[in-house]
Amino acid sequence: MASHYVADGLIGLGLGLGQVSQDHMLCNKSSIQPPKKPKNGKPSTDDLKKSFLEKCEDPEGTLEHAVDIIISRAETYGVNIQSENYLETSLKNFNFDSGKDREELMQVMRKPRL
Repeated sequence: MASHYVADGLIGLGLGLGQVSQDHMLCNKSSIQPPKKPKNGKPSTDDLKKSFLEKCEDPEGTLEHAVDIIISRAETYGVNIQSENYLETSLKNFNFDSGKDREELMQVMRKPRL
């Protein structure tokens, strides 16, 4: 899989087929808005994830799995995710092609959903 950012700020995800055309864009960066804040003033990580993924086309669940990995890593290192921008930036840097990111993504995708 290949992850690409296009000039207009859209995320594209290919399946090893080279560059992704704009017809296959998944998330529109300009549409990312912070979720409504709960009474305590801070949206939960789950709220941020849900709000972020609602703006994406992710029929195979690949982005959702990648976001789950990003959130898990942040929690492991004590990072408090406070905005969708963190998820968007981390997803931009996620290596869908090789390395640790790809290996972990493949492991997560093989597991059956409960």
